[in-house]
Amino acid sequence: MVADLIEEAVVQLLRDAVTTLPPDVVEALRRAIVVGEDRFSITSSLGLAMGGPDSEPGELLKQADLALYRAKEEGRNRASHFDSDLERRALKRLEIDRAVLGRSPMDAVEILLQPQIAIAARAGTPRFEVLARWRTEDGTLIMPGDFIPAAERNGLIGAVTAAVLRLAIRRLRRHLEYEGAEVRLAINVSAADLEARGFARRLLEDLHAADVPPDLIEIEITESMLLRMTPSLKSTLNILHRGGIQLSLDDFGTGFSSMAYLRELPISSLKIDRE
Repeated sequence: MVADLIEEAVVQLLRDAVTTLPPDVVEALRRAIVVGEDRFSITSSLGLAMGGPDSEPGELLKQADLALYRAKEEGRNRASHFDSDLERRALKRLEIDRAVLGRSPMDAVEILLQPQIAIAARAGTPRFEVLARWRTEDGTLIMPGDFIPAAERNGLIGAVTAAVLRLAIRRLRRHLEYEGAEVRLAINVSAADLEARGFARRLLEDLHAADVPPDLIEIEITESMLLRMTPSLKSTLNILHRGGIQLSLDDFGTGFSSMAYLRELPISSLKIDRE
């Protein structure tokens, strides 16, 4: 009886220590280190897992690693505790990774068109936003919020973007042939896509080969991309603009919101965030 009480007290002390000590450790490591006239600081991320007498060391290390991954995802320089929800999310992420790695983007990617309706502006060429979906072998659809991060983790985002652009150009070609009218398609691309060597040239060549006017494509970049505006990225945007492709700034107003970029970059339209 006494041994059980002692064991229970020790376990509670350990749980309290795991809760209170990690933030103190992170803060202590962050304190400035002065060497002569130089100042240095160390940032740290901690992943924590608690087990019992029957816990397997390997399993505890895996749980602590998952917690560490979450600490880094949430901005680093912090401590994160393992919980069952974290394991569930990790298993889901693994399942999506397997689905994405199991099919070629050209076979799996499908596109839908979402109308962009003119409310206060004068109606002109009909506009649609291209929405991408990933079709698994068993017919399940994976939404972009899940498969896009998986494609980025596994180095496939360039192939996904290429598939989306190719399908969009095919759709425009069919529309010109059978409907005899023009529509404009807006397609979201990442900074990695735009920084890829030859991205703008390949897109303009594909449009020319399909006999699709470049101004029927609108490339959307997010406002957060402005924070990592490199010379190569800026050059790509200018090449696309000179080639006749429209450029749109998405999520405007959520972060950087520098009006200077509207003067420096060839932006033709803004998508103002609902916030």
